[in-house]
Amino acid sequence: MQNMQSSVPLIPQLASYLIAAGGKRIRPLLTLACTQMYGGDMTRAHRLAAAVEFIHTATL
Repeated sequence: MQNMQSSVPLIPQLASYLIAAGGKRIRPLLTLACTQMYGGDMTRAHRLAAAVEFIHTATL
């Protein structure tokens, strides 16, 4: 969580909530695994994985 930075104050709060809520989190894991398997940029993949989970949670 120390790496969570945003110019929008609500984003770190949402991230904290998502992490505390638990769950399988398979979508971000798949995002990171595929990126690593194909030699992609892991920094960008972490951001994408977080966005995927935010969008999924927001649409529930």
